[in-house]
This record gives sequence, C-alpha cells and structure tokens, in this order.
Amino acid sequence: MKLSSRELKRRARTTLNRRYGLPMLAFVLTQAIVLLFNIPFQPSFAEPLHTFQIVIFLLASAIISLLSILLHAGQVYMHLQLARGNSIQITDLFHFLNRRPDRFLLSGLLLALLFTAASLPAVGCCILAIFSASVPAYILAAAVCLITLILLGALALSYDLVYCLLIDRPNLRVPEAFRESRRLMKGHRARKLYISASFLGFSLLSMLSLGIGMLWVMPYITQTNAAFYRNVVSEI
Repeated sequence: MKLSSRELKRRARTTLNRRYGLPMLAFVLTQAIVLLFNIPFQPSFAEPLHTFQIVIFLLASAIISLLSILLHAGQVYMHLQLARGNSIQITDLFHFLNRRPDRFLLSGLLLALLFTAASLPAVGCCILAIFSASVPAYILAAAVCLITLILLGALALSYDLVYCLLIDRPNLRVPEAFRESRRLMKGHRARKLYISASFLGFSLLSMLSLGIGMLWVMPYITQTNAAFYRNVVSEI
C-alpha cells in the first residue's frame, strides 16, 4: 500500500523523536569534513593562477566529491538503521569507506555523467544565445532549458533508490541497482516529487536562518526518504 506524504513524514518524525542528535551530528560532520578538505586547495584570486594550481584544485575537488559520496551513503545507512529500529553510532557515517566503496563511487560517477550529458544541450543553446544575441536564440535556449530541467528531474526520480539498494543488497552490481531503481520507481515518481516539494517551505525557512535550520531539516528529509524507500519495497 502506498503511504501518503503525511504518513511518511509522521513516521520519520516518530523515528527521530529524541534521537535527532546522531543524525544531526552526521550531517554537520559531513559538511565540516568536505569544507575542511576544500580549504587548502581553494585558489587565491588575488594573484594570477598557474596551470599547476588549477590542475591541483580540480584533482582535489574530484577526490573530495568522491569522499562526499561515501559520507552521504553513510548518512543514508544510518537513517535506514533508525527506520528499522536498530541502534546507530557516529562511526556509521564512515561505514562504506572500507566496505565495497567502489560500488557507491561508481554509482555517483554514473549519476554525475548522466546529469552532465542531459545538461549539455541546454549549455550549448545558452552559449549560442549569448553569442548570437537574438530573440529566437533566447527563446530556443529557454525552451531547451525547460526540457532539460524536466529530463534532469525524471532522471533524479528514476534513480532515487540506487544508494538504498546498494546498502541493502551488498552483492548487487551497480548496473543492476540502476535497473532495479528504475523498475521500483515506476508508479512512484509523482509521489516522490510531491514529497520532495513538500520540504521546500522548510528549506526556505532554513535559508532565512542562515542555514542553521538545515541541522533539523536535512535529517528530517533523509529519514522521510528512508521511509519512502521501505514503503516502495513493501517493507512497510
């Protein structure tokens, strides 16, 4: 039975009740680790950049992005554990640093490639519009950007369950996880879109609080997503 957005969010709140501390700490640690690793490689614009500096910055950014994928997988793992009534500890955030990390890294790279490939037509049309500076080119660019936005949304929804599937099925290969996510999300995409949109208000309020509100909102969102996954696979 498909559970409503209200019911999934209620279950998430119940799960997090009096247990917000560790999920919140995991979110903070993830942001802090990524930020701290980024700081030494940030280029200084006070002086001309050399090719070597640019290459080092790009390589460091790529490595940090890979690390953030594994930390995100750790957060999802923690929330799935909570949803199933299991205990968690902060070391679970690093659960996949030494447990088949290649599966999550490959999945993250494939998703990035898919989104990049889907965005290329819009980027090309925008560049064309800028150089041509004509009304038809601007209209074309706007239309292509709209179509691209819809395509990116469809891709994100179709592969929304990839990390959860990889967590739950250690022997599942990456291509199989993508196919299984696409299969499971049939008939659930609109519901997931509605659930995601229902958090927009919370996210806007969090921005007004200079991001402090995200300490509560992000664990709430991730816990709701865990409940959604369990509902889609008929676990609840």
